[in-house]
Amino acid sequence: MNKTILYSSRAIIPSRKANSIHIMKMCSAFVDNGLSPILLCHKTKSFNIETVFDEYGVRNRFKILTVPNLKFPFSSYLVALIHLFYFLKYKPKYSFGRFFLGIFFISFFNNINSLELHQPIYGGLNIQHLMLKKLFKKKSFKKLILISNPLKEIFLNLYNIKPNNIKVLADAADNPSTFYKNKIDYKSKPKVGYVGHLYKGRGIELIIKLAKDLPGIEFHIVGGNNSDIKRVKNEAVRLHNLKIHGYVKPSETESIRQSMNILIAPYQYKVGLSSGSMTTEKWMSPLKIFEYMASGRAIISSDIPVLKEVLIQDYNCLLCDPENHLDWKKNINKLINDEDLLKKISSNARNDFLKKYTWTMRAKKVFDQL
Repeated sequence: MNKTILYSSRAIIPSRKANSIHIMKMCSAFVDNGLSPILLCHKTKSFNIETVFDEYGVRNRFKILTVPNLKFPFSSYLVALIHLFYFLKYKPKYSFGRFFLGIFFISFFNNINSLELHQPIYGGLNIQHLMLKKLFKKKSFKKLILISNPLKEIFLNLYNIKPNNIKVLADAADNPSTFYKNKIDYKSKPKVGYVGHLYKGRGIELIIKLAKDLPGIEFHIVGGNNSDIKRVKNEAVRLHNLKIHGYVKPSETESIRQSMNILIAPYQYKVGLSSGSMTTEKWMSPLKIFEYMASGRAIISSDIPVLKEVLIQDYNCLLCDPENHLDWKKNINKLINDEDLLKKISSNARNDFLKKYTWTMRAKKVFDQL
């Protein structure tokens, strides 16, 4: 029986972007569900098929085909045609992915197609807008996978798509191979960590301010691109209780998360992307949140409406005003001084993750829609 699924993407692998982590993890999780993925992506000079799976901490192996990363005007259409070529060559039963032009062209030749998007494709009556509307009307189109209900509302308003053709699935994370319960060692400084990008709107300046106000606590910032890491190091100079780790491979971040007592997600009211052209605070479903939940650490997060689809105040997290650092300071001290509360929030977050948010569960839910 043909259980091959072609994953159409424009992800660059390996890279530091969250979309590359999401795509590699989803392809591995498809394997868990009995499928045989073929991932179409772009590659960097450091791409090595022998090491790339270990770099992302991916258990399962699957076929990866790299496509030239063309960047001239309208080159996306040529890339989409290359994806169609690979579809015709391998004849998979299912086509799925985050590159909508690839799925659009494939949909003329395949009867089982679905698309996942993590942000709107704006543009009024431009050609891609019309192509997307045409894709949604095709009989071969099965489901649009979106990461939050606010994003669903945007697509319902922008496109003439039926609500039952949309499935909302939050992001996910891996279950750590080794898990240690959260316990504060009062003989040393409590540890508060942030793991993720350092783009505008991620609250890095707030973390620096907290480190200045709380010298008895050890703060850790993990991740970022080289230019952002350099900027943050310059801003945090002479802060001895703040360690800036820089970029760490996805496969190595879990041990850092579990070495913390508290993990924070200080998103601001405007949350930027690497391109800087769009903010995502209205519809985002950050990988970071689910990785935090999987690690079983106490979470303090910004009180942003879309995050409340997953996070519940005083149950699996504490929520703070994104721009009030005194609120964050109060809640950090609250958890450090109340170990029962810290353990309760840690345990509830991890239990929620195990019940709802593993990659294997998410891939099954996608597969069920195909």
